[in-house]
Amino acid sequence: IKSLPVIQVYGNEDLMIESFEKENKEVEKNYIRRTLINALFSWSLMDFVMIVTNAIIILVFTILKLNGLGLSVGILYILIEYNKRILRLFMNFLSEINRYKTALVSCDRIIKIFEIEEEKTTDREIELEGNIEFKNVGFEYKENVPVLKDVNFKLEKGKSIAFVGATGSGKSTIMNLILGFYENQKGEILLDGQNIKTLSKASYRKQMAVVLQDPYIFTGSIKDNITLKDENITEKEVLDAIVKVGGENLLQRRDNNLDFELAISGSDLSLGEKQIICFARAIVRNPKVLILDEATANIDTETEKIINYGIDVLKQGRSTIIIAHRLSTVKNCDTIVMIENGKVLETGTHDELIALNGKYKTWYEIQSAKGDK
Repeated sequence: IKSLPVIQVYGNEDLMIESFEKENKEVEKNYIRRTLINALFSWSLMDFVMIVTNAIIILVFTILKLNGLGLSVGILYILIEYNKRILRLFMNFLSEINRYKTALVSCDRIIKIFEIEEEKTTDREIELEGNIEFKNVGFEYKENVPVLKDVNFKLEKGKSIAFVGATGSGKSTIMNLILGFYENQKGEILLDGQNIKTLSKASYRKQMAVVLQDPYIFTGSIKDNITLKDENITEKEVLDAIVKVGGENLLQRRDNNLDFELAISGSDLSLGEKQIICFARAIVRNPKVLILDEATANIDTETEKIINYGIDVLKQGRSTIIIAHRLSTVKNCDTIVMIENGKVLETGTHDELIALNGKYKTWYEIQSAKGDK
């Protein structure tokens, strides 16, 4: 349903209708075939078969009786009764074939669910300070296809670090590993000096906040989208969070009503407003670690200025990880890490990397030429 505007804009209605018709025709053909088979093996057919087989039994019995075999009427009754029971069992089996097929498909799905590995975690909780370190970290989604290769960096409490590089270089994978969505196959990831694999994922995730490139808006009010219905978060804290990330105009356009109901998927919000809500959602929890994954990629320059001011305020005393391509977001970070093909090529401040006259400087000049400032 969400893709309908895209289909209409590109005039693909006929193609979509043709695609659905093709699928529906196949379903219709199989349904008719199944109905015919069910009709063929219906109870009326069974009654007919039973009459025919009973007639054959009686005929054979009569011939044997006339030939002098000592057969009683009781034997004839038993034969007819057994014939009826056998036919009914056979017909019941045929009529249940469809259910058996459905059950087999369901069993296959259940088995696949059981085969899903549970998220590995421990009960060991941690009170985060915000120190993060990667030691020779290697990771691959598919075997023998490395995404990260011997990645090393260190983020100290209250500092900021930015990862830059081409799409597919492994920047977002670093975020996924820190959040524990995947486990590194090589090296160590340390949170305050402790291996992330030994810690409770729920424990450290509660102390982190993430803002992604594609903001997600839930069905509900502005307040619900920021608190996610956490009753421990007060209305004042929600308002403070919105103000910190420059969301006053967002509220003013909705009569300063935090209970204003948003449309499905936030379709009545601009991209900038959606991102502001996501920033407020992250900040209202006062996280020890803030992760921004291309968080300012889809917003206009004016909104970015407001959010960047909020980011500068929020970075104070909080460890911040930034994955970005906009120079304004990257330049003021304490450390910048240049990644290419899963490897760390250069590490330093903006001025240090420019003076190095390496890959970062080339990247910086390309971004400047593109206008991503």
